[in-house]
Amino acid sequence: MHEESTSRDLEFSAEKLEQLIGSPSTFCVMAYKDQKVIGGMLGFITEHYFSKDKKAVESGLYVVPEHRNGMTGVRLIRSFEDWSKQHEAKHIWIGYSTGIGDINRMKDFYKALGYDYEGFFCRKKINV
Repeated sequence: MHEESTSRDLEFSAEKLEQLIGSPSTFCVMAYKDQKVIGGMLGFITEHYFSKDKKAVESGLYVVPEHRNGMTGVRLIRSFEDWSKQHEAKHIWIGYSTGIGDINRMKDFYKALGYDYEGFFCRKKINV
C-alpha cells in the first residue's frame, strides 16, 4: 500500500506500524488467500473533539490489484464495522486517501455499503 499510495514519498516505518497495531484502540485486519496477504485495513477509535461519544476512523484500506473486484474490501469493511460497534462508536468515518484507483469507483463502492458523502480531504506537501 505504501509504495502504491500518494504518501510513498514518506519514509516507511515498520516500528511505527507495530506500535499502532499494538494499541487497544487500533483495528488491524489482514485478508489472506492461499497463505498470502491480499489486503488489509487499519483504523482506530477516538472521541469526537466536541463530545465524549466515540467514532471509528479508517486509516487505510488496501486490496492487491488482482483482488479489487472481489469481496475482499467488503469483508474488511464489514469487519471494521463490527469492531466499531463492539467499541461503541456512534459513527464510522471512512474515505479515500491513498490516491490508489479511481476515486469515483470508491465513492460508488462506499455508497453501496451505506455510507454518505460528508466533506472531503485535501493534502498539500510542505517541507519537501
